[in-house]
Amino acid sequence: MTQWIAPENPLQLPVMRVSDADREQAAERLREHWLAGRLDSAELDERSTELWSARTDHELAYALRELPVPAPMQVPAPVEGSGTGSSTIASLILGAVGLALLLVSFGFLSMLVLPLSATAWGLGRSARRRPGGRGRDQATAGMVLGIVGTAVSMLFLTGCAVVLL
Repeated sequence: MTQWIAPENPLQLPVMRVSDADREQAAERLREHWLAGRLDSAELDERSTELWSARTDHELAYALRELPVPAPMQVPAPVEGSGTGSSTIASLILGAVGLALLLVSFGFLSMLVLPLSATAWGLGRSARRRPGGRGRDQATAGMVLGIVGTAVSMLFLTGCAVVLL
């Protein structure tokens, strides 16, 4: 068996001690490579001996030399604003509730509807500005309902102020 000399460490990575669990995982990888035909029995025995006597991660990596490393499973990161977000749905609901209250009360609840509609307008506008295409139509609908509710509420409140003066 050839004595292995550790290569220079240009990145100055720390040398880490390995555990029995690390050795068992590496041994499982060696078995998989042996089953795939990348190693013969003699190489498996030699590398298994190196693996079980390894104390550091560098020595463990040497036992797995020249073998393909399985690609890490990569889960795609969610794109911010890619789904139908809560602000999109909230703007749509607040805008619809505000206009419904305004129409049912014939404008007498415009003091209550004004903050609802203004909030729907703001949430819809911010949801539309987020990157990503999904939920944009609902955000636009919530924003339009908020604008209409705000404008109509302001008209009713202006009318009340004119009548009272």
